[in-house]
Amino acid sequence: MRPAEEGPARIARTQPQSDIDTSIFTSSQVKPLQPILDDDGRSGTLSVYIVNEFGRIAVPSDRHNRLFECDSYVILYRYSPSSGGARIEKRIAYFWQGRDSPITQKGTSALLTVDISKETGGELTQVRVAQGKEPVHFVEIMGGVVVIRCGKDPLTSKETHGGQDKGTFTTFDVRVSESGGILACECRSGDDVQLYPFGSVIAFPPKETPIIYHGAWVAEPSRKGVEAKSLFKSLGTLQTNGPRILTHTEEAHEVLKRAGWKASEWHRVVEKIPSSASPRVFSFAMGVGNVVVRGNRSPNCSSLDLTQLTVIFKGEEIFDVTQEDLSDLPVVVCDNGDEIYVRFCNAKPQEKTVALRTVLRSSSVWVVAAGHETPAFTCRFQGWRRDSKDSSELFKRTSAQCVLDDLSKKTFSLAEVLAFASTLQTGGAQALSERHHIDVSKLEDLLAEDDFPKLFKMPRDKFDAMPEWKRLRLKQDVGLY
Repeated sequence: MRPAEEGPARIARTQPQSDIDTSIFTSSQVKPLQPILDDDGRSGTLSVYIVNEFGRIAVPSDRHNRLFECDSYVILYRYSPSSGGARIEKRIAYFWQGRDSPITQKGTSALLTVDISKETGGELTQVRVAQGKEPVHFVEIMGGVVVIRCGKDPLTSKETHGGQDKGTFTTFDVRVSESGGILACECRSGDDVQLYPFGSVIAFPPKETPIIYHGAWVAEPSRKGVEAKSLFKSLGTLQTNGPRILTHTEEAHEVLKRAGWKASEWHRVVEKIPSSASPRVFSFAMGVGNVVVRGNRSPNCSSLDLTQLTVIFKGEEIFDVTQEDLSDLPVVVCDNGDEIYVRFCNAKPQEKTVALRTVLRSSSVWVVAAGHETPAFTCRFQGWRRDSKDSSELFKRTSAQCVLDDLSKKTFSLAEVLAFASTLQTGGAQALSERHHIDVSKLEDLLAEDDFPKLFKMPRDKFDAMPEWKRLRLKQDVGLY
C-alpha cells in the first residue's frame, strides 16, 4: 500500500455554536395557522366509522362526536362550497387515532380512507389526526364538541354515561379552544384529575348532581360553553337539574372529596399558581453540524487521527404538543409566566447545560425529571396520565441553579465513581442520570487525574489511545461497564 503523504493539518469549515435567541421567551409568538377550508364545518354531511379489525362499522349519528381513546375512527365529511355560482361537492376524510389504539388498528384506519376514496370516486382529502391534536375544522364538523372516553367499544351495551350508571366517580378534563371548540377528555380515575387555573373539570359523582369546576382564568364565554346542555348531551347525560358550579380550588377539593373523589396527596401540594392563562412550551434540540477533522496523515495509515463533531443547539416554541410527544424530546421548557419548568428525558449533560444556561436568564426556574413532573408542569397537557401512585415519589423539582452546579462538576472521587458504577449495574441508569446529571456511558471521564491510574493501572492518555473494544474490556474488568 502506498503510504499517505504528509502535509499540513486539514480542518473542515464548521458552524460555531451561537447563543440561543432568548427573545423566544419574551416575544409574542403566533401559533401557525391551520389550513383554511372553504367550509364552516356545519353545512355538510357527516359519516363516522369505527375501525373494527380490518373493516369498519358505522356509528349512529347521535354518537358521532363520542370517541374512545382505545380505538381509531374514520370520519367522512361531504360539503358543497359555491364556486362561480355553481356548487361542487368536496370531501375530506379524517382518520382519528386514539393514543391507546393498537398499531394495527391505526394502520387500518389509514387504509380505509383509501378504500372510501375508491368507493365514492372523485377527489378525497385525507388528514391524519392524532389524539390531542384535533384541528379546528375537525371539532367543528363534530358540532363544536368532541368527547374522548377511556372505555371499551362505544357500540356495546357496556358503555357508561357520565359514570352515573356504573356507580363510580367519572371526571372529564375540559378545554375550550380560542375558536370556541370544546374538547372533553375522560380521566382514567379521580387520581388523574388536575384542578388548574386555566381549564375546567366536569365531575359525575355516583347518583348525584354533576359538579363543574372552573379555573380562575377561564373566560366567561368558555365557562358558558362548558355549562351548555349540548356538552352534557355529548357526554351521554341529560340533566334535569343544573350542575353545581365551583370556582375556588380549595372548595372544589372539599366538595369532590365529600362526593367520593379519591384524590391523591399530590393534588393538595401548594405550588405557585402560574400567572399566564396560556402556558408556552419550548423544545431544545441538539443537531449535528459539520465534522471537524484535525491532525496530520500518519505515514502508516490513510485515516486521520482525530474526528470531532460540532454540535449545534436550537430552541423553538412548539404547539399542539401532547404527553406522548414528550418521550421524543430530551429537553422541554414550560413557561407558566412567573415560573419556568425544564423537563429532562434521557437528555445528555451537554443538552442540559445549554438549556439551563439559556433559561436561567429568567427568574424562578425549576427542573423536573420524566416520571416525576409537578402539577404546575403537567396541567399544560390535557388528560395527563401518571404511572406512579406513591404520593411520596409522585413529583420532585430541583432548583435549576443547583442542577447546573452539578453539571459543572467535572470530577468525582474514586469511591463516588465506583458507587455510580454499582448503581448502573443494578439497572439504575436513568435514576443515576437524573440525580447526578452525568453521562453514564463515560464514567471514566469523571475520575480525577490522580485517581485514573489507580483504577486502570495506566495513564489516561494511554487508555484513550486504545481501540474502543479494548477500552470497553478494561472498563468491564474494573467494574465501570
